[in-house]
Amino acid sequence: SELSRDLREVFADPSSVSALRATPDGEELATDLSAACHQVALSRRFLNDGVQAARLLRRGRLVRLFRLAGSAPRPEMFEMDDVVPATFAAIG
Repeated sequence: SELSRDLREVFADPSSVSALRATPDGEELATDLSAACHQVALSRRFLNDGVQAARLLRRGRLVRLFRLAGSAPRPEMFEMDDVVPATFAAIG
């Protein structure tokens, strides 16, 4: 979450993205950074979808009756600030 906030602060101005792209290998770095930000957001959503599905299964009558969940801890959602900097929208 802190990294996401820092990235949004640093890259709030489109000129900072332009400055990064102007450096040697900057185009590749900007593209990689943008892709990584999007992957983090997608990964969190994918994980939370799996957690939600597991919770629904554990509430099932047969799972509770036969104690199929065992002693496994209850799956927990993962919440974080993963909003991609707006200036990364054009990168890709």
